[in-house]
Amino acid sequence: MNNVAIFLGYGNGTFSPVTEFSTGDGSSPSFVQAGDFNNDHILDIAVANYGTSGIVVLFGFGDGSFLLGTEYQTGVGSTPYAFAIGDF
Repeated sequence: MNNVAIFLGYGNGTFSPVTEFSTGDGSSPSFVQAGDFNNDHILDIAVANYGTSGIVVLFGFGDGSFLLGTEYQTGVGSTPYAFAIGDF
């Protein structure tokens, strides 16, 4: 599987049907974090990709849709399972 699935909350305890977003061919996503990674005040999603040894960012548009962005390599054979986010 090379996708992440998202349920958007309506704010009343219910959720939208699942929406899937690609994380790239052979990516095998293993961990997800949400944050504003491009400083546009809209949530983005970062995904650890075990299969491609990288972390990919899906940039949010603020309407529940996301654009597959750059994959940042974590090293050959590193197979990331998780990561931390913050303003270091």
